[in-house]
Amino acid sequence: MLKQPEAMPNLEQIIHETVLQIVQQQSSTISEIKNDQKLNTELSFSSLDLAQLVAVLELKLEADPFAKLVPITSIRTVGDLYNAYCKCFSTTEEQEEQPGFEQSQNRVQARLRASVNRQAERRQKLSAEVEEGKKDE
Repeated sequence: MLKQPEAMPNLEQIIHETVLQIVQQQSSTISEIKNDQKLNTELSFSSLDLAQLVAVLELKLEADPFAKLVPITSIRTVGDLYNAYCKCFSTTEEQEEQPGFEQSQNRVQARLRASVNRQAERRQKLSAEVEEGKKDE
């Protein structure tokens, strides 16, 4: 666990309270959040819940550690989330990208390019079918 950043002394409390708010929206009986709790299995977070959590924390903390420092796919526990934000508020010397972050970004870009290419192929196929239909008339 990383140490509490001086620039954000109540970071852990903010993260725990925000996680608890989202958990309680699901009418959960959970009343306390701990760093070792797994977001998906113990707290029943879906990917949508995680996206909501990150968006709310970004608004509250005015920071996004997932833009450059930490791949979102590495977040499994509340403690992982806390560590990501600690990195975000740490000094430049303390910050270092997670191993595999660049590879994760490359995979995302490759998936995006493949999706765009598939959409372009579908449009071309549909246009060809429409043109062929016009010729038959």
